[in-house]
Amino acid sequence: AVYQDGAYNSFIGGAGINMFDVDRVEILRGPQGTLFGRNATGGLVQVITRKPTDKTDAYVTAEAGSYGLEHVESAIGGALGGGVNGRLALSATRSDGFVTNTLGGKKEGQKNLSLRGQVDFRLSDSADLLINLHSVRDDVVGTVGYKTKRTLFTPGIDNGLVQYARNDAEYAAFCQGFFGSTPPPGSSDCFGFQDPKPSDPWTVANDYPGYMDRTMVGATATLNWQISPGVKFTSISDYLKLRRLYSEDTDGTWIKLFNFLSDMDSYQLSQELRLSGEAGALNWQTGAYLLDIHHDIHTGADANTSGDGSSPFDYVTSNYNHQRTKSYSVFGQIDWKLAERWSATVGARFVKDRKSMQIDANCLYGGCSTFGLTAPGLVQGVGFNETVAPGQTERSDNGVAGRVELDYHPADGYMVYASVNRGIKGGGFNAAAIDAIPLSLVSYKPEVLTAYEVGFKSTFFDRRAQLNASTFYYDYHDYQAFTLTGLSPFVFNTNANTKGAEVELHFLPFATLDVTLGVAYLDAIAHGVPLQFGVGPYLDQRPPQSPNLTADLSVRKGWSFANGSQLVAQVTANHVGQRYFNTINHPVLSDNGYTMSNLRLTYKAPSGHWESALWINNVTNVQYVDTAFDMSTTNGVVAQAYGPPRIAGLSISYFSN
Repeated sequence: AVYQDGAYNSFIGGAGINMFDVDRVEILRGPQGTLFGRNATGGLVQVITRKPTDKTDAYVTAEAGSYGLEHVESAIGGALGGGVNGRLALSATRSDGFVTNTLGGKKEGQKNLSLRGQVDFRLSDSADLLINLHSVRDDVVGTVGYKTKRTLFTPGIDNGLVQYARNDAEYAAFCQGFFGSTPPPGSSDCFGFQDPKPSDPWTVANDYPGYMDRTMVGATATLNWQISPGVKFTSISDYLKLRRLYSEDTDGTWIKLFNFLSDMDSYQLSQELRLSGEAGALNWQTGAYLLDIHHDIHTGADANTSGDGSSPFDYVTSNYNHQRTKSYSVFGQIDWKLAERWSATVGARFVKDRKSMQIDANCLYGGCSTFGLTAPGLVQGVGFNETVAPGQTERSDNGVAGRVELDYHPADGYMVYASVNRGIKGGGFNAAAIDAIPLSLVSYKPEVLTAYEVGFKSTFFDRRAQLNASTFYYDYHDYQAFTLTGLSPFVFNTNANTKGAEVELHFLPFATLDVTLGVAYLDAIAHGVPLQFGVGPYLDQRPPQSPNLTADLSVRKGWSFANGSQLVAQVTANHVGQRYFNTINHPVLSDNGYTMSNLRLTYKAPSGHWESALWINNVTNVQYVDTAFDMSTTNGVVAQAYGPPRIAGLSISYFSN
């Protein structure tokens, strides 16, 4: 779950928006649901922006870097008079993109303008109202640039999982058998595509640049009222609207084989009411939450290879998905100090979700039947509504989340804890650019997670060292697993288990040196994953983006000079182990892991008003796959998108105080 200033953002299409004028970022791990907002099984991230105060302040930062990067961020705030404070912030970013398209232009660039205005009204000595208006505008030509690697599969061998082709002869045999085409030796796909620079992950040859046109506007009203010394009332009313047009050349070649497009026009309304307080040994909070989401999404795949629909492999899908969600919940939590060194936490949430879905599906040209996309009983052929799927287009789910935790403080600065959490996530519907799935599999059930965790937190070395460690076991019932089966994204229910451990150390050996180290181990398994829609073999597989080992290191060193200036050097490193990009663990849909480092050198002027920084991200120019798609049935490849290469830049900032 993702929040900004207490308001939940339900839109995946709104992910990755620019963060600016930020006060802090809060991250809560594990199931959430007993304190505020929307229930979640996988934790939450909340971005807290800087709020208006009666103190006048302002800043501006200008930045330039590799690949035409230009960025400006600025904010100004202060008293407006009559007990009213305001703050205005903006961010503008532009870059050419770090992927070169040999057919013209750059890809994966940026063009963003973000604005936020906040006004805080002091209604009385005990109440204030904060109005937050914000908008985001992206207009990017040149979306993801995919590289291709040759793949094949053999039915009945290795469970039919997709493998890399080992040589030209093996690949030619697959292409001839599946597509009836024989590519020249050294081709990068089954139809003769030649990668201009096979060893360079940031050079592609895509016939279609793709685009993203995104506008998101929102308004949040937050009322805080201290009813009495021991009781506080909070109301958060939020409106958020997203319009997002997106397209990309997913096949990664100079031939028009598979272009993806999506047009999303959605809005959401939410209302949260909370009461919190304390009474003796008790701290308590209770509340209610309402969420109403309207989705209208047009999505499709353009695989009109010949341009006129004459090829038996040509197809174009155009699907209109209409979904509405209403969610109601009540929640509460009590923190109780049982004794001098013992405390307990108990919380619960009751949730009722109602969802409805209608899909108007269309498919053109011969490829619809060649690939079986419109076979009888599939959504792509008949759509999804009450006429073809009576009683299946609506679902109503009730769920209960809960939390029990026991804490023990053996000495000052030390805590040992054990907890059991129950997390829930509502059921839903499958809807995609290619809906070649049976009507009976469109709907999937709610996910229920029981999470067990034990650990400790400690502060020592005169409060200059903090060491935390935990071990956990997650037991999922009806885990909502995601796969790309053939060309159709598909969510289905199965059981899953995750176990792991984490250790974090934050250490200040002396005043000018700050060291942070974290290591995490994860063993995650989704059980009984079908390799086709509801058809075996059924295998135990690793969920996407769940590496066994991750680690991070940050070292920050400062120097102070006689004239009052400061120099700060920081190095960060991050290791991510092998991970898969699909719950069906095709060998081609994985990355071997990587270690990436960043450097930053900051100079602070004696006045405290000026600051400049030199920075380098991905210092060693590590090549790592960010995501990948199986396109073996489209043109015999896996399409891989790589993370950014080495990028360097310079920033200069001015602060009014």
